[in-house]
Amino acid sequence: MPKRKKRHLPARHQQALQRQQMSPVLSETQKEKILARFKNLKGLTRTFVSEIFSQARKARGRLDEDVYGILQVTMDALQQTKGNPPPLVFGVSHYQTGEVEQVGFMPEGMTEIPPGGRFVTNHPGLRPPDLIPPGGPPQLRG
Repeated sequence: MPKRKKRHLPARHQQALQRQQMSPVLSETQKEKILARFKNLKGLTRTFVSEIFSQARKARGRLDEDVYGILQVTMDALQQTKGNPPPLVFGVSHYQTGEVEQVGFMPEGMTEIPPGGRFVTNHPGLRPPDLIPPGGPPQLRG
């Protein structure tokens, strides 16, 4: 019987998957800083971040490091776009069931992440952004 060759991803892709599998553990101080930054937001910016925060918390099933990470990435993205809501999609897995849900913001009618948009996940079952087929939305691996 012929031996099956294992498929290996290029080293940079393997490292990306390994980084995704490890959720950083945030200290209480780091969490407090993220929440303080969120509380200092005003107006539509705060509403935008609050909506993504709520979606992430619901999809995750609890408030943990993953949700704080989504909050931080959202605020960082807003800072880079000078307060304009950027297209953001997060792959979030429920902490008990493992069910993956995409949360975030995409402008009405868009089916692909436009230039300047982001797809962020630490879920090992989702492709890192550089493995998404050109022109296609984020996909679950088969």
